[in-house]
Amino acid sequence: MKILALWMLCVSLVLAQEATPSGTQQSYFNVVAASAQMNFSLTTDRTVYFPSEAAIFSMTAINPTGKPLTVLKPFFAAKFALSLVDSDGSLHPLSPGPDYDGNRRNPSSWPAVETTTVAAGQTIHASVSSASVCLFDTCWLPRDPGLYQVSYSYTDNAQPAVVRFSIIAADLGQSLAVKMPSDSELRGEKLYHYRQAFELTAGGMTYLCVSRTDYRFTGLLTAVAQAAVTPGSTPAPFQRVAQSPNGFPSLTFRVTDDERLVLTWKDASGKVTTLALGSDLLPIAGS
Repeated sequence: MKILALWMLCVSLVLAQEATPSGTQQSYFNVVAASAQMNFSLTTDRTVYFPSEAAIFSMTAINPTGKPLTVLKPFFAAKFALSLVDSDGSLHPLSPGPDYDGNRRNPSSWPAVETTTVAAGQTIHASVSSASVCLFDTCWLPRDPGLYQVSYSYTDNAQPAVVRFSIIAADLGQSLAVKMPSDSELRGEKLYHYRQAFELTAGGMTYLCVSRTDYRFTGLLTAVAQAAVTPGSTPAPFQRVAQSPNGFPSLTFRVTDDERLVLTWKDASGKVTTLALGSDLLPIAGS
């Protein structure tokens, strides 16, 4: 009888130990619970995009409680879901809304949870590009024209925020390419890297666009611009850098030794404009 009682005691201790979260687990659960108390919203940098264009998603979150909250850093453990909005308003899911951080449920990832403390009433902001992170199983916006909706959840148990945007068709204008200074090798063969600039026209406005990443084969350069005007074509993320109702006459495109991308054009009055961009397509001040 004593042996049976001792065995039952050991089993009870083991079961209790398995049912009780570790300190790391409990800390993670507490952070997720606190994050769910935040009021948050999602916006995009535009309401209308071209096929395959890169989009910036921005999150704004406010602590509505009367006390500080230690929460997950914005976009650390977010879930995005993309849907096509039909003419009757119904939604057609295009992605299952994968985890932004797919390993966040893995116990080994819990100690690396990134948190921030938000004071009572404080607002925090964060942004992420669809071209730099694959938000919906792809790294670009949809390729077919239409109205789309993105649903975003800060945590699993938080009410998702929703934002809508449109994809429209465009006409492709002139297209230029430059060879980047840096090369690479694949199985002993040298590969050259290229960037592309091209015009897209829609609604009486012409937009100057630049590919966001280097391309190692000249055949892909056509796909970059073509994806912007051909539904179902090979996607390649790009970004608008300038716009003009009169287009960009006398456009030139060059790259410097330090990989600055330099675009120059002349308008109808003869005024010359030069735009210098870093490899991240951010304007370079004073250039």
